[in-house]
This record gives sequence, C-alpha cells and structure tokens, in this order.
Amino acid sequence: MTVQEREQAYLDVHGISPLVEETPELISTKLEEMEKHIRSQHRREAYDVAESMSPQYVQDKDFRLMFLRADLFDAQKAALRLIRHFEVKRELFGVEKLTIDITQDDLDKEAMDCLYVGYAQFLRTPDRSNRIISLWISCADHESYNVTSLLRREFYRNMHLLRTSEHAQKHGLVSLLYMLSRESSAPFPYDQAWELPKLTNALPTRMAAFHMVHNNKWLAPLLAFIKSSFSLVTRIRIRTHYGSHAECMGSMQGHGVPPEILPLEEGGILTNKDAYREYLREMRKEERMKFPRRQHIFVPCSYDVLFGKGSSVQTFEGNKRMRRIVADRQKSYEKAEKGKKVDVAQEVVDMVLESSGMFLKQADDGGEYWLSVDNESARTKVSAAFRTLRIRTKG
Repeated sequence: MTVQEREQAYLDVHGISPLVEETPELISTKLEEMEKHIRSQHRREAYDVAESMSPQYVQDKDFRLMFLRADLFDAQKAALRLIRHFEVKRELFGVEKLTIDITQDDLDKEAMDCLYVGYAQFLRTPDRSNRIISLWISCADHESYNVTSLLRREFYRNMHLLRTSEHAQKHGLVSLLYMLSRESSAPFPYDQAWELPKLTNALPTRMAAFHMVHNNKWLAPLLAFIKSSFSLVTRIRIRTHYGSHAECMGSMQGHGVPPEILPLEEGGILTNKDAYREYLREMRKEERMKFPRRQHIFVPCSYDVLFGKGSSVQTFEGNKRMRRIVADRQKSYEKAEKGKKVDVAQEVVDMVLESSGMFLKQADDGGEYWLSVDNESARTKVSAAFRTLRIRTKG
C-alpha cells in the first residue's frame, strides 16, 4: 500500500478527507476507462448475462458512477467491483433479478425478519463529519440468522441507501460493530465474519472508517479474524475500542461519533425498534409505488389483502382494512344497479392498490410465497366481502 493510500485512510478515519472534485470531464473520462477495463476482463459471465437482459440498466451512467465513487474514481477497481456485483447478485437473488433494483418484496422471510429486528441499521443522524453511520449489533439473536439471509438483507440495505443518497456515495460510510452485548460463552459466527466482508467488495460502498467496540480481551483473536477477512484498504481504517459502554462511547466521540446519536443503551439495547420498523414499512410502501409490483413475494405487508381461509387470513391487517373500506362503501354498493355494483367493487380494489397494497394468494405448489392475483379475482373477492357484510347486517 502506498504512502498516499495510507494518508487517505488516516484522513477518512478522522473525517477530514477532501471530496473528489467531480467535473464533467473527469466523470466522462473515468466512465470510458471503466468500460475499457470491463471489456478487458475475461471472467464476467453474470455481467454479460445482465447486459444481454438490459443494456440500459447495466450501462446506466448514474449506476456506474456509484462504483467509481466507491473506489475514488479508480476506473480499474470500479470495473472489477461492478463485475463482482453482478456475480453476487445472481448468487443471492437469481438470474431473473439481475437487472432490477432489489426491494423488500424480493427478500425471503428470514431476510425480512433480520431486517426488521433492527440489529443492523443506518442511523438517521450522521457523525460530525456528516457521514452516515452503519450500526451492527453483535449478539446471539443477531448471529442466529442464516448467513445467506443476512447477505440478502445487507445487499438490499446498502443498495437502497446508495441509490437514494448521492451524499452517501460521495462521503462514504462509518461502520460501528457493537460487541458489548456478546456473551463470552457464545459461539462466534465465523461464516458471517468471513462472508459479509466479501459482500462489501461487490457493493458500491466506500468504508471511510470502521469502529469495533468490545469489553472482552478474549475476543482479540476473533477481532483479528474479522480484520483479516477485509481487504487491506478497509483493514487500515479499522479502529478498536475497549472498555465499558460509557468508556467506548467516550472513545467514539473522539472519532466524531457523539453518543447521543446512537440508539443504544448499555448492553446493546436498542431504543428505536418501533420507530425503525415504522420507517421500514414506509420505505416498503414507497418502493411499491416506485417500482413494478412483483408477481410473487415471500412476506405480505400490512396493506395487502390475502386470499384463503382461517383466522390468520381473516385477522390479517390488510384484510381488516379492506373490510373497513367495504363498510364505508356499503350504501353505495347496495344503491347501485346490478350492472354498476362491479364498478363500486372496482373502486375498492383501486383504493387497495393505490395505497401500495396487493391481492395475494398462496402458491398452489405449497411454496412459501404468495402470488399476485389478476384484477378480476381481486374484484370478485371484494364483491364477496360486500355480500358477506349485507348478510351479517341483515342477520
């Protein structure tokens, strides 16, 4: 590693590195260089598949610019990162999702569970250098998740942030691994510690600084293992903080991370769980309004209407919400002529869809996913709800 690279790492850790001056000439030149480096690589199978599926997606200027920013406009490194990106994306989500932006509807149930539990989140308040903080709490509950589900969550979490925040692309991220809540006897998740750093090399993420917080000297060999799993560029940006919660928070403050912005109490207890889950729910709603609806999803959201029988379906929040809408429109439905009742039912369907909801039925093959039904089936379900309400009202 050169002296300049080490100096850059020092400036990054302390939040005083200057931003790259992104002139139109620089961007144009580096994009051309990046394209040449991509074409010079012989092992780019997933990239070639993605490009054949959607050249517009793969060659999008803003998309590629994320990768250049991650490597401070080193076109060769950015090209390799982009190629790795499609390899990892294919491995985690399959070929059919190579050229779409991953949303919460693309995550399996376990990936959604470990997303909503909140043990890994980007904080809403930046550090003193105005950089976004990525918090990761190491505890037995968090480490119990399957490594593939964690990788899918991290892919989604990082790509969502980067595609919506040019600021994060330019300034980089500050990672905080909080290990004060780990029990000494808990087995260490070596598979996670090995695989997750490899994922960072396939994402357009620039790690400006990485802080590891712990209170157990016996963790030293494990911390060394974590460091070794990262690239040298990241390793020289890692700082270790040892002591009690208060002592570590004081040490972090010296690196520009004020304790008051961390949603943590002593022992790694999250103080923003409910607020974070609500934030994720709103994020999912926005995604459905922005991106094409998926034909199948693993985890219905609270605005969805489910087909099927049983109390779990009838008491689902989306079904209850649809019944409230039906009750509000009941008079209009009853007054409508026979041929016009379908129009009232369609209004209810449209209200569900416009609020980001979907009408879903469980897969016929017994798979653990839900399929989006056609408009006629959705309207039929709403009409049945009107008839059921009429019978109950008369009874």
